[in-house]
Amino acid sequence: MISLLIAVALGGAIGSSFRFLVSYFLPFGTLIVNLTGSFLIGLISALVSEKFSVSPELRLLLITGMLGGFTTFSTFSYESVSLLVGGEFLKFLLYVFVTNAGCFLLTFLGYMIGRLF
Repeated sequence: MISLLIAVALGGAIGSSFRFLVSYFLPFGTLIVNLTGSFLIGLISALVSEKFSVSPELRLLLITGMLGGFTTFSTFSYESVSLLVGGEFLKFLLYVFVTNAGCFLLTFLGYMIGRLF
């Protein structure tokens, strides 16, 4: 279990650092990060589950750690696509709607509450 946690932590540090650099140096950095991360999580997930045999540690380092640290949107995209591929269209729609509407609403609510202090 410790080796899995270390893999996620190390990958997260790498991914978060890359996210900072992209967002710092490029205009529309968050958009670039989200699009790139979404593509990479799909690509790497397919490769490690269908083409190459990799250790659980490497899988966690790359997908959960590095790409999760790079952009949580890629994880959201992957989970959404997994529901579609699994034929769970209603769950997919609900997941996408609740995630987007809920996050916007709660960001707005948090912002408004923060302005009170």
